[in-house]
Amino acid sequence: MDDGFLHQFREKPGEEFALRLHKELTQKENVPVKGRVVPVIVAILIILIAFASTVVFVPEARAKLIDVIEKIGGTSFLMTNDYPGDGKGTTIPSQEMSLSEAQSILPFQLPTWTPEGFRLQPTVDLISFDSPVIFVTWIKMGGSGNIQMNVEGGTFTWVVGPDSVERVEINGKEAALWYGGWNWDTKQWEAEIPNMTLSWEQDGLAYHLSVAKDQVSLETLLQIAGSMP
Repeated sequence: MDDGFLHQFREKPGEEFALRLHKELTQKENVPVKGRVVPVIVAILIILIAFASTVVFVPEARAKLIDVIEKIGGTSFLMTNDYPGDGKGTTIPSQEMSLSEAQSILPFQLPTWTPEGFRLQPTVDLISFDSPVIFVTWIKMGGSGNIQMNVEGGTFTWVVGPDSVERVEINGKEAALWYGGWNWDTKQWEAEIPNMTLSWEQDGLAYHLSVAKDQVSLETLLQIAGSMP
């Protein structure tokens, strides 16, 4: 068990960040926003940042969480049966930009290989918290089952269900493979949800490569990640 993540949160987040986070969390679904709306996975990121702040300000809560937070492949996971949200949707504005613009903000790499039939989108989505998160998408031509990669410039903790994460290797380095997702209706983690995500750290950035496991195999997912320069 690696509890190093907990010790990284020793400084209180800035007031500007806390106010912005509160505004985003309390924003209603029907409030129009500028920019594009990114996938639900970003809403989970907001919940995770809020959770990390709770760990900072409530030492008792932090002590109770030491045995359920684990760092695998450079990514911290809180494994719990407790639904992390409040059941209310949150609309999150994002900024659309070219790949080159995004790489000037975060110097991330792209896989050199993807399966035949997938086309890299020329633009990406950027979400700015206290550090940027960039979303890159490959669209499957003539079908469904896109490939999505998000790159984080900061440290986030992902709230997942128990026994949903396993250790794998990418080119000899540890990575995290996790399945499933939170069901907003039942407030339960469901392993049957066909999400499959591979997470690893490279050159100081966190990468998360996500596919629908009924559309892209685990072998293919590992091959995509293994082609990273």
